[in-house]
Amino acid sequence: RGRPQPYEGASWGASLAAKLLQERARGEESIFHAYLQTLPESISTPVHASPLELEEVQYRSMISRIEDLSSRFQHDYDQSPPFALEGATWQQFVNTLATVYSRTFRLNGRRYLIPGIDWLNHSVGTYQAEWRIDEAV
Repeated sequence: RGRPQPYEGASWGASLAAKLLQERARGEESIFHAYLQTLPESISTPVHASPLELEEVQYRSMISRIEDLSSRFQHDYDQSPPFALEGATWQQFVNTLATVYSRTFRLNGRRYLIPGIDWLNHSVGTYQAEWRIDEAV
């Protein structure tokens, strides 16, 4: 169901963010409506930092990482046609993409948002919880 990648070669994050935006646009018709209501409307992320705020970091390596992340977010936004993102603004896209990156789990090589369980892993980069499936013997 739904649309494929928002653009050819889109990252998994951009693809999942586009899907979330599409489902949000469906409102109560979305089978994910109740779950989507639990997700934050906005997220504090360094991507939102102004140049002056970045100067305050005073750690060149971290500034480079923030600039790289901002560049990747901007690339995904610029490459995605408006219909794929349901007309989301830059701010809405960044918040959705940050939600995706902070709440997904990798399971068998794929990324998933798992309602309820996503609260256990809600940090960018480092994993706060481990999900393991043991096959029955």
